[in-house]
Amino acid sequence: MYTETHSEMQFPAVTICNLNSLKRNSILNDTRIENHYLKLSLLEFYATPSNWSDPFFKEQNFFENRTLTTVLKDHKIRSQVWEFHGRALDAKEYVSYFILRSGPCLTFDPNGQITTDITGSKFNLNAWINIDAENDYFGESFGTGIKFKIHDPNEYPDFDGISEYYVEPGREISAAITKNKFEYLSKPYKAMANNYCREKRNSDGTDYYSTHCFKDCFARHMLTSCGCVDFTANNATARLLKSCDCPMSCKFTRYDARISSTLFPSEFYAEIFKRYFSPDLDINYYRKNYINLRIYFDQLKTVVSKQTPKYSAGEMFANLGGMMGLFLGASIITMTELGEFVFSNLWLFITRFKTGGKTVIPIKT
Repeated sequence: MYTETHSEMQFPAVTICNLNSLKRNSILNDTRIENHYLKLSLLEFYATPSNWSDPFFKEQNFFENRTLTTVLKDHKIRSQVWEFHGRALDAKEYVSYFILRSGPCLTFDPNGQITTDITGSKFNLNAWINIDAENDYFGESFGTGIKFKIHDPNEYPDFDGISEYYVEPGREISAAITKNKFEYLSKPYKAMANNYCREKRNSDGTDYYSTHCFKDCFARHMLTSCGCVDFTANNATARLLKSCDCPMSCKFTRYDARISSTLFPSEFYAEIFKRYFSPDLDINYYRKNYINLRIYFDQLKTVVSKQTPKYSAGEMFANLGGMMGLFLGASIITMTELGEFVFSNLWLFITRFKTGGKTVIPIKT
């Protein structure tokens, strides 16, 4: 593990999802429709089977192919203000919508076109999000607010329970982020536990990412099993994840965030907002509907975690050569000493043989 410092860094993508994305005032008040959305919520066990042969569902266009535009009509078009380094940004240029399994979500800087050379909470991204809590309907959570994820712009913004954060309305959030790069060895080395990573490119020449792989796997399953019907069965989702051949990529980037928060807005600023921006909105409205999100680099650095083999080829041959040298040196010394021992004993034997085994004792005079 080592650290790289930079004078400038690419800003990550930030994907934000409303925990209650359906807009209640756009949904027809009918028990059959309510039962349908109840089945898709956390209270699905209270729902009854829908009678899809009822002409009502066809009249309500339940079987029509839907586009992103038609889907967004039933969901909250979030009122947002985006700033970067204190400069207002055009949402049409810097924000895109994605349809995830939890519903429509928006991603800031999906193409990775923004860079920064400044750190600190006063700079980088500042977003004001109106979640329209008064129009909450059945959603993926019993609570109200948003969830957001900071990720590599090249990766599909899938919420998998890792590195995602939840925020309630009436909060100002500061997220100090650190960039982490991971580089693992491909086969025959194991990246994590007993799993191998994948480093090859996709068939279209793009880099491989496990999040894109899972997305394509879901799409193939939907096309094969469900046709054009939305794939929303949670239990089937869990089973499908196990059947998808989507190992982790050998190189990927993750962003860690240190989160802190405070009440938003203060009573003083609520009066300022009312005076200059929205005379009809009071502090209670802001605290029930608004979230101020500040995301910034803590330092312009990247923490790199790189997997290396315990023994490289050079180290292996060096160790092998050293061991061979050790054994070879020891063998030469041993053979020399053995030869000396044999020669000495042979010389002694020959000398005794010539004298008949007699020992000559010199006479003292």
